[in-house]
Amino acid sequence: MAGTLRELSRVGKDEARVILVVGHQSNVLGVPFYNADIIEKIAIKTHLFDKVLRQKREFKNKFGKIIREDLINLINLKNESKIDQKEIETVARKEAFDVLTGSLSSVSSKNRQLLENAIGKVHDIGKTPFLEQMLMKTHNFSVSSDNTVIGWEGNGGLRRG
Repeated sequence: MAGTLRELSRVGKDEARVILVVGHQSNVLGVPFYNADIIEKIAIKTHLFDKVLRQKREFKNKFGKIIREDLINLINLKNESKIDQKEIETVARKEAFDVLTGSLSSVSSKNRQLLENAIGKVHDIGKTPFLEQMLMKTHNFSVSSDNTVIGWEGNGGLRRG
């Protein structure tokens, strides 16, 4: 998410409004994690964005369950070029560590070891690869020097773009 926030800051104009719509809560191993809180803290602590407003909306899905989403309204500070990528990752990892360790008090005893293992691996988790890197690896894409796809191998053999 830190990489996504950095990229949003990079491509957005100075003081542009960015609105993120995220699911209110995720449950992992029976422990609730509040997505908007985590994302908002990373956005602000990295100095990429300032918070303007937080809103919520609720709706009933097709199964009759009430779904809550949070809308995070941010202002782009246009600092992405002033902040090292490593610093942004450090902020995100610290936030992940804090959220996970804060959850130790509410995890069940049967899942405690799994959560402790996750805490121990916070600094080892890699970034999500970019889509084009994944496609090139899984579909054998050929790319020219200007990053134009010129061909790929699929089930039907070599194709030209």
